[in-house]
Amino acid sequence: MLIGPPGIGKSTTGPLLASLLRVGPDPEHSVAVLRERCVRFKRTDWIQDGVDFLELWVRSDQNIALADHVVDAGHRPPIELAQMIADVVCEGRGA
Repeated sequence: MLIGPPGIGKSTTGPLLASLLRVGPDPEHSVAVLRERCVRFKRTDWIQDGVDFLELWVRSDQNIALADHVVDAGHRPPIELAQMIADVVCEGRGA
């Protein structure tokens, strides 16, 4: 699911567009999924010195404000997500 048209964010990257890739729109579910993946594959829960970095990242209004578009991954395979982002980027560049 894409939220907003390309260019809606405040990208400062010049001709580049910023994509925000999320697990989904529900923050609690997103944090739970990301934490499970991080513990399983990276052996870290991303809580350090009492700071929950996953929680901060998922709930960051700055991330959404800076994004030119937001992609909710859901259960889509990586190749489909990559194609969705490529399509939006190409559309945003007039390609």
